[in-house]
Amino acid sequence: MSTSFSGVFGWVKGLFAAKETAPIAESPQPASVVEAKPVEAQVVVAPAVVVPSPAKPPAVKKKADFGKVVTLLPDLLAEMKADMAKDRNMREFAVVAKKSFASNHSGGFIYYKDVTPDLDTKISILEEQGLVRQVRAGGMPIYRMNDNFVAYLSR
Repeated sequence: MSTSFSGVFGWVKGLFAAKETAPIAESPQPASVVEAKPVEAQVVVAPAVVVPSPAKPPAVKKKADFGKVVTLLPDLLAEMKADMAKDRNMREFAVVAKKSFASNHSGGFIYYKDVTPDLDTKISILEEQGLVRQVRAGGMPIYRMNDNFVAYLSR
């Protein structure tokens, strides 16, 4: 599609031009007093453009399926219940590769990948159910348990 500049300019000029213009009256009146006829202005309305927001939709909080968690993770839950019985106020735990590694995580439970098989997968199930969330990533990830999960483990 090829359009000349003068064609586009003429089209734009036409958008702002009035349909009817009043000529200046030539009369014996002084130049400062001119009678003008009403002019009808042309109004151009552009269609509204809706741009979708790039932000993520808010996360939908779903209720945890404790039956599914109990079925899939009986050993991990038993270990976590035993730990919770020792300290009912604890909300965080760390995941460490081997039990022989020294850990500087004080103030939380520690679970070892070499002691609990498929620990990363099991933790991800807890995350998917909204029972824990990762609060620190890296070599020693730290997770925080939500109140419903702590209540379940404390029974």
